[in-house]
Parts: sequence; C-alpha cells; structure tokens
Amino acid sequence: MENLLITVDGDMEIHEYDLNSFRKTKISFGRDPSNQIVLKAGTVSKEHGIFEFVEDSLYIYDNNSTNGLVINNKTYKTDSNGETEIHRLNDGDVILVGGQRDKGSSSMGVMMIYRTRRTPGVWQKTAVPPHGSVVMGRSSQCAVRLDSINVSRRHAVVRQENGIYEIEDMNSANGVFVNGIRVIGKVQLHDKDIITIANTMVFFINNILLYKSNTDGTRVVMRDVSRTVPYKGKKRYILRDVNLTVEPNEFIAVIGGSGAGKSTVMNAMSGFEQATSGRVYVNNIDLYQNYQILKNMIGYVPQQDIIYENMTLHKMLEFSAKLRITEDVSASERERRIDEVLKMVELYEHKDKYIRSLSGGQKKRASIAVELLADPGLFFLDEPTSGLDPGTEESLMKTLNRLSKQKGKTIIMVTHTTQNLHLCDKILFMGKGGVVCFYGSPSECMDFFKVDNLTEIYNKVLTDKDVEYWSNMFKSRYTAPNGDHGRSGKIQKQKKSSFLRQFGILTARYMTLIKNDRQRLLMIFVQPVIISILLALVAADDVFDIYNSTQSIMFAVSCAGIWVGLFNSIQEICKERTILKREYMANLRLGAYVLSKFAVQLLLSIIQALMMMLLFAMTVGSPEKGVIFKNAFAEMFIVMTCTIFSSSAIGLAVSSISKNSDKAMTTAPFLLIVQLLFSGILFKLQDATEKISYLTVSRWSVSAFGTICNLNSLEMSIPNMPHEAEEIYDYTAANLCTSLTVMLGFAAVCAVLCIILLRNVSKDSR
Repeated sequence: MENLLITVDGDMEIHEYDLNSFRKTKISFGRDPSNQIVLKAGTVSKEHGIFEFVEDSLYIYDNNSTNGLVINNKTYKTDSNGETEIHRLNDGDVILVGGQRDKGSSSMGVMMIYRTRRTPGVWQKTAVPPHGSVVMGRSSQCAVRLDSINVSRRHAVVRQENGIYEIEDMNSANGVFVNGIRVIGKVQLHDKDIITIANTMVFFINNILLYKSNTDGTRVVMRDVSRTVPYKGKKRYILRDVNLTVEPNEFIAVIGGSGAGKSTVMNAMSGFEQATSGRVYVNNIDLYQNYQILKNMIGYVPQQDIIYENMTLHKMLEFSAKLRITEDVSASERERRIDEVLKMVELYEHKDKYIRSLSGGQKKRASIAVELLADPGLFFLDEPTSGLDPGTEESLMKTLNRLSKQKGKTIIMVTHTTQNLHLCDKILFMGKGGVVCFYGSPSECMDFFKVDNLTEIYNKVLTDKDVEYWSNMFKSRYTAPNGDHGRSGKIQKQKKSSFLRQFGILTARYMTLIKNDRQRLLMIFVQPVIISILLALVAADDVFDIYNSTQSIMFAVSCAGIWVGLFNSIQEICKERTILKREYMANLRLGAYVLSKFAVQLLLSIIQALMMMLLFAMTVGSPEKGVIFKNAFAEMFIVMTCTIFSSSAIGLAVSSISKNSDKAMTTAPFLLIVQLLFSGILFKLQDATEKISYLTVSRWSVSAFGTICNLNSLEMSIPNMPHEAEEIYDYTAANLCTSLTVMLGFAAVCAVLCIILLRNVSKDSR
C-alpha cells in the first residue's frame, strides 16, 4: 500500500510526498528546514507534528505545536500535561496544519491530504475571478473539466461577489457536496472547503480551485453498524457492532456460514437495507443521509443475472445505458462508454451475439457490464461465482481483481467458495448473529485462525461460543476507524430521468424483446388464427339469426379473447423481476415501466383482435349493421380489442404480484374459471353472484357482443318459444359504450394496481 501526502501551503504550492520513501518509522513535519517535510506558513510551528508507522498503519499526532492539527474537522492538540491524542490515518483524510476551523471558516495554514493510492494526472489550479464565476462539469467548455460519466455537462458553478464565494448546483444529476453535506441550491464557500463531485474531490483554498481531472477511488467506513429484527416480541441482532474500513480500489470477499449475515452486512454497506443503528460513510459522505443521490454511483450485481437473453449484448447495454446514464450524455459518448465497458469485462468481441448464446461466466460478466455503465466507484456482487465451474470462476475472480486495481473500483463480494480468495485484498469473515470474526488479508486470515487453508475456518466457527471467542480475539487486535468521517444532512431525493424519456426507452426495449423471441412471436400471431378457424368449425349456420346459436358463439369469442389476453401478459413482469428490482433501485420510474407494458400489450391486442375478427367475419360472418357504426365489423373489432387488452391488464397485475413465472401460470386456470362461471351465460346469476359478475371481463365482453348482435330481437331455436329480454343486451349505443368503458376501466385499475404491487419489489429476497 502506498502512503502519499499531498500538501498545499500558503503560497499555493503543491507537493506530493511518498512517505514510504523516507524509510523512517517517524517522519516530522513543520516550518523548520530540519524536518523531513517542510511546510511554508507562518502559523505552522517549527516542529509541528509527527507521522509514525506502527506495523501496517500510519499515525499522526501533534508535537506540542502552537495551533495544533485539525483532522477531518476534529482538533488534535497537545494538552498542558504534554499529552496528545493520536489519529490513525485513513485514505482521504484531510489535515489542516496551523489553521483552525470555526463555524465553517478556517484561518490560513497548510492543507494536507493523505492517500493510499497514487492517482494519475497532474494537479490543476483555477482561480475564481473577482465578481466572476467558474463552471465545473464534463463539458470541454467548462473552466474545471471533470471527465466522468457521472458528472453533468454543467455540474456546478463557483461565484465570487463582494468577497463572498458561493457554489451552486446547476441541477446536476448526481449532486454536489461540500464537506460531506449536499448542496441544495447554493451555499457559501469558506477557505479549505472540500467539494465532492461524483468521485472527484475539488479543494477550495484561498480563492483557488485545486483538482485532478482523474477520479479518485471510493472509500467506505462502517462505524458501530447494527441491525435488528423483531423476534418473539424482542429484538434479534442479525448484524452487531460492525466497524471496518474498506480502502479505495480494494477487492473484498465476505464469507461465513449460513445465517452469518453476509448479505446483511453487504446490504447495510451498500445502503440497500439501512442498518438500525450506526453510520456508513462513502468518501466521507454519510451514505444513509444521502442515499438517494449517491446510489447512482453504487453498482450492485445480484446473484441472478440482470440481463435479457433474447437481445444482443450491445443492444442490451444500449438500453441500459439510456436508463442508467444521465440524460445530457450524447449518443457518441454513450457508445464510447459501452465499448469501454465491454473491453473492461473482456466481452468486446461478443457484443453482437445474443446473450442466450453466451456461457455462464460470460453472462455473469455481462451483468457486471450493465452495472459498470454508470461508472460506479463502489461495486457490490452477491455470489457472482455461484454455479460456475472452477476454471470460469477463476477467470471471473481475475476480472474483478483487475477492475479494482486498474479501473478504480472498490469491490465487495459475498461468496461461498474459497479456492480463489487469494485474489482478494481482504476477507471479511462473519459469524452467526452478524458478528465480525475477522477482517484482513487472506494470509493474515490463515495466521489468525491457525489453519492451512481457508476452508478449515468454517469448522472453527460453528457454535455461539466459537463466534464470541474469535470476535473478541479480533477486536483485541483491530483498531476501529476513528475521526469524523462526515456530517449528517437532510435526506434529499434525487432528480429522476423524465417520465416520457423512460417510457420511450422501456417501450422500445419491450418491443425489441418480443421481436427477438421468434418462438413467442409465432405463438402470439398464430394463436388468433387457429382460434378463429376453430370458432368457424363449431359455429352454426344460423348465427346472427337464432338466439341460442348467436349467444353461444359470442360467448366462445369472448372467452377466446380473454384467453389470448391472459396468455400475452401473465408472465411478462415476473420473469424479469430481478432486472426490475435492480433498475427500480437505480431510479427507474415504476409508472413508466408499467405504462410501457400496457402500451405494447395494447398494440398486440389491436393486431390480434384485427386478425381474429377478420377471419371470423370471412368464415362465419357478422351482423348486418352495428349499433353506432353502419358496419358491425368495426364495433366487433373494438370490443375484441378491449376484451384482449383488459384481460392482458389482469395478467400484468397477476404477474406483478407473482415472484416467478410458475406461480403466475398456476393462477391462469383459476382466472379463466372465474370468467366462465360469472359470464352470465352458463348459469343464471342473481343477488350476490350477479354483483360479482360486474367484476369480470367476460360479463361486459359478452354484454357488448350481445348488444352488437341485438340478441334481444332474435328468436329461439324452438319456434314460437319466447325468451326474456335481458337488460345487458339492450340494443343501444349507451349500453355498448358502458361495456367498453368498464373494460377499459378494468385496465386502468390494473395499471394502478401494478404500480402499487411493484413498490415492494426492492424488498424481494435474493
């Protein structure tokens, strides 16, 4: 691990020091030239402080200076007894030497930033002119250009007016933070403030903006994190007092037995399931307080693949990029990003292949590629190697290791396998009840548990006493994170992508999926043809002349439409529930998603209804005239469209509540039986059963078809045998419009129901 120190003195001179190069246990800093690190500022004492290496950690403390140290907003100063508090340095710590912060302002001194990894690029300085402004963003026209897909074209602006400096968020997609607190509108800037935009830190020092164009890594700190759930009237810990630090660009494996809290600790660290108590800081920003704005910079790959198999890899990534990346990214930038991501996961040569033709390991890398599109600095994977053969697993682990070291990603992975954990930087071993038993490198882990291979550890942590023993042993050796890692702020909602834009993208994606699924597409359009032929075979010669024959065939036509609609949609949402969950957590609008499903289903309903009614009219015939139009065919087509569409809506509602396709399909026979029983054709309905029938599509579909055929005016098959006229078949435009309106109303209610049901998709278990 590198130990780098960046200093900015009173003359705005920037220096970088490799503390390892001094080859000393103690490194002094101060104003006097005798120090290893000389700081130019009048407020810095001659021998101001000391850096000290203790084993693998680096500490800093005050050396009886006049003005002390301010580290992450906390003051460290030698007291009257000559004692001083020491601070263990963590990546990204900001140290103010010879200056004091007070209510947001700071006196002049030297600013030092500690890093554990050297970032490429050169430090750049941009002055904020008097009565002028400096725009920061991704655009090449910005004075401070930050080249990251997470940075908006014009992200923020710093202004100076009458000696007062302000920073304003220019309606950016991923927000602006000053000293870890989200900027809402605009706020005043003070000397030595730290501006965070995406993964880049910009330092505001003496009216100068100091930055590197390359983004830095992501650091995570968990402090006293616990999570409880109700259990037999009490609280049960599923995560207890977790304290750990994940440094930038580390590859971490979370392992442990069943019920040890592996997924719980990962979900708490990622913010997907917030802890009951404690705090998580991402680059010194409180994750829980700012989750809505930070979640776009967090990647999460669940155990199930988050890709559509009936789509080419490139097309899949294109749609995902449109949904995940900010709207101001051009098509060429988006295409360039897709190519970059494909090269990262070594799938570039497979980009035009259908995902269904890829191997298991390639599909897993494709899921990773989807998450990499938004360039997250923090990356979580839930058992990515599950189900892979040893060779493919090793290849994937090497890919993840390379992403963490070469592409600036901090990766946390839950896994059960142990054979390739040597490729990880650290291992987090969890015990029952969500207790940390060990956190450190793989070699340290084997030394700690005194085993020859990592698999043997599981046999050493079986009982509650074992967990307690190893946990206490680890705590006695581990130094918890210290210092102020951020400040709390108001929870703010992130600006979401526009509804219409998401609706357009999702509709295009859904239509592409249907077009690419040739087998299903064939069923969708062959089914109406076969049904129409079968209807023609059973239809009597006296249809539209005799009451019994006409009522029977119209009932059959209605049931056929209901079946077609249910078949179209009942698996459409549940089969992509895993993908929906991830996209919803990344700011997908459920309304846009549901409406896209309904829009495509409406189009399919129109096409299928037209096919069915055309064939039916050609083989069986149609009434001579309609209720509203001169041609009854137009009315029958509209009724069939509404029948199929409203049934599709019911299918989508059932699909929204079902966790998988099998469960959804088991409800299909029940739904059809209900439609048959309460249609009013097979049985005479009265009282409660008649009221129930008002809630079925079949009742209103049969009513509409019967109205068009003017059933009340037709004679029975037995001559001179009268039949009672039924109100639902009244030959009036009002009656027909009522039936159509109710069926469309069913569709609208189902759409709202889908949105409500899907709000819980984020709570699905893995």
